Amino acid sequence: MKTRSLGRARRLDARRLNLRRLAGFTLVELLIVLAVIGVLLAIVLPAVMGVLESARLTKCQSKLREIGIALVAHHNVHARFPAGCKDTTRDAKYGYVKWPPKPPHRELAWNVYLLPFMGHEELYDQLDRNKPFNDPANKEVAATELDIFLCPSAERTPDPPGQTDYAGINGEQITGPGSPNISAGVLVHDESYSDADVKDGTSQTLIVAEDTRGPDKTWIHGRNIFAQMWGINDPQGEGDNEIRSDHVAGAVGLFADGHVVFLSDDLELKTLAAMITRAGRERFTYDP
Repeated sequence: MKTRSLGRARRLDARRLNLRRLAGFTLVELLIVLAVIGVLLAIVLPAVMGVLESARLTKCQSKLREIGIALVAHHNVHARFPAGCKDTTRDAKYGYVKWPPKPPHRELAWNVYLLPFMGHEELYDQLDRNKPFNDPANKEVAATELDIFLCPSAERTPDPPGQTDYAGINGEQITGPGSPNISAGVLVHDESYSDADVKDGTSQTLIVAEDTRGPDKTWIHGRNIFAQMWGINDPQGEGDNEIRSDHVAGAVGLFADGHVVFLSDDLELKTLAAMITRAGRERFTYDP
């Protein structure tokens, strides 16, 4: 009996000793553990964020390819690309529209005419295309959010409804404000072009690009086309429609033949201008 009692006492003493050891976990040791966890997070978190952004960039590129397929399909059916803005109301001082503008001043965007080639025939039929983009008859359809026009990396605001992160390229002003190339792109005001008109080659001519946080950012409104003035993601272009994204170090561009390219922030302006014009006869090489 004494032996059993002694063994039980020893076990109790061992448990008390272990409890004392646990209770002796010092503040310094706790801080070391927290520091190690912090270091591990600092190492792992950027890698995780990088993987997530890479996935978002891939999805963005895929959406622009789908838009490219729709543009090519529109061309195959109608023998031309859609006009960038149908029946513009812009003033003649901009230098790239006929004046006076043609009634009924609809300002319907190129996106509208791609809807049947994107599986949105019902939405296309619901639009009253004889009325302006902001007519009450088109309000409900115009507010429809279409995932294909939204980049997964872009910052999202609740207004306006029916947003797009991708805009048509009307021309370029890189060579100077009021440049004759201001309407030298493919998706322009009140004109539509065939691939034969794209004399620089459809594989050499940008037609659509990312344009996040621009002032004209709804898929129904034809003012979501622009003439590029600055470099890719150049802060001088903030507040205007320009090639801009929320990706790292560049933005995705779509060429008229349907292929997409990641356009680096450090892309030379001369090269960018050459990419935009449809018939400038410029030569360029770009290896992203």
